[in-house]
Amino acid sequence: MDNQKLKIAIVVSRYGENIAGGAELHARWLAEHLKKYWKITVITTKAKDYVTWENEFKKDKEIINGVSILRFPVDQEKKIEEFNKISAKIFGQKHEFKDEILWMKNQGPISTPLFNYLKKNKGEYDVFIFLTYLYATTYFGLPLVKRKAFLVPTAHDEPPIYLEIFRGLFNWPLGIIPSTLEELALIRKIAGNRQVPAKITGIGINVPNKKLINFPKIEKKFKLKNPYILYMGRIEAGKGCHELFEYFQRFKSQNPINLDLVLTGKAIMDIPKRKDIKFLGFVSEEEKFSLIDGCEFLINPSQFESLSMIIMEAWLLKKAVLVNGRCEVLKGQCTRSQGGLYYTNYEEFEAMINWLLTHPKERKIMGRNGKKYVKANYSWEIIEKKFLEFIPSKI
Repeated sequence: MDNQKLKIAIVVSRYGENIAGGAELHARWLAEHLKKYWKITVITTKAKDYVTWENEFKKDKEIINGVSILRFPVDQEKKIEEFNKISAKIFGQKHEFKDEILWMKNQGPISTPLFNYLKKNKGEYDVFIFLTYLYATTYFGLPLVKRKAFLVPTAHDEPPIYLEIFRGLFNWPLGIIPSTLEELALIRKIAGNRQVPAKITGIGINVPNKKLINFPKIEKKFKLKNPYILYMGRIEAGKGCHELFEYFQRFKSQNPINLDLVLTGKAIMDIPKRKDIKFLGFVSEEEKFSLIDGCEFLINPSQFESLSMIIMEAWLLKKAVLVNGRCEVLKGQCTRSQGGLYYTNYEEFEAMINWLLTHPKERKIMGRNGKKYVKANYSWEIIEKKFLEFIPSKI
C-alpha cells in the first residue's frame, strides 16, 4: 500500500503542547513528524492531568501544529484513595486476574465515547498506533482494533509491567515499536511474544536551535550564581527525586563545595527548602536549552525509563550526563554512547559527581560522544525511515 495514502490514528491518553509526560511528548513528536507522509489523526481524551483525569480541554476537535486532534471526555475523575487501596492489594497480596482489571479501570482514563468511536470508526483508518502500555486507553482500546494496531509501549522495569493483564496486551498488536534494546528484551521476557514483530525505533530528538540559547539572560533571570547540576522532568518519588534530594543533601554535607541542584518541571512532591536547591517550575524551550547549556552536567535519577529524551537533548548540546544505574535503559545508553556515568548507591553518586566536577576535559569528551550517538541513532531522518519501513509492511 502506498504509504502516502495511509490514514493513521495515534491513540494516547493525553495530548497537548503543555503536557509534560514522556509518552505524551513522544506521541506529539511522532504525530508532527509523520504527518509529512501519512494523514495523522490523534485520538485522545479531554484530560490534562494523569493524577486526576479531569476533563480540562473544552473542544472536541482542534488542530495543533498541523495535526488533527479528536478529544473525548473521561467518564469520571480518578479516585486516588480507592486507586491506592486497589494498588496495595495488587502489588502486595495474592489476587485474581479480575482484580488487575479493576486496577486498570481505576488507573484510567476510561472514556466510553473514545472506545465507542474506535469500534464505530475502525474502518476509517488503516493503522492505529497506541502509546503507552500503562493506561486504560491502550488496554481497553487496542483490542477493539487489534488487527490494525501497533504498540509503542514506552515500557520499563516497574511493578505494573509484571501484572498478568499485560502479558496479553503485548501479544495482541500487529507489531511492537520499542525505543531500546533493553525495553524489547524486558517485553519479550515478560510476555514471551517473539511471534509479534518488533522494530527498535525510539523517537527523534530535535536539534536545539542555537538562537534559543542565551545563558547570560537565563542566569540573570533565575539568579544562578553558582555552578549547578540540572534535573528536568516531573518532580516525584517515582522519578527518583526523593533519593536525589537525599543524596544531594548528604553530598553537600560531606563535600562543602559551591554547587547547586537546579530543578525544572511540575512538582508532585515537597522540595527541600535549601539555598542550594533551586526549583524553577515550567520553563520555555529557550530557557530549557539555555539551562542545559549552562549546567555542569545533567542528572536523571529515575529507575523507570524506557527512553530519556532530556539526556539526549543534553548530549546534543555536548553535555555529559549522570544517571541511575539501576535503570537498565539509561545505563545501556550511557555505556553504548560513552556519554555519561551512572550510580547505584550513595557512595557511587558521591564519587561520580566529584569525578565529573574535577575532570572537565573528560566531561567534554563525554558530551561530544553523546552528540555523535544521538545523531547516529535518533535523528528524525532515521526514525521516520524506520516507521515507513515497518508500518506499511505489516498492513
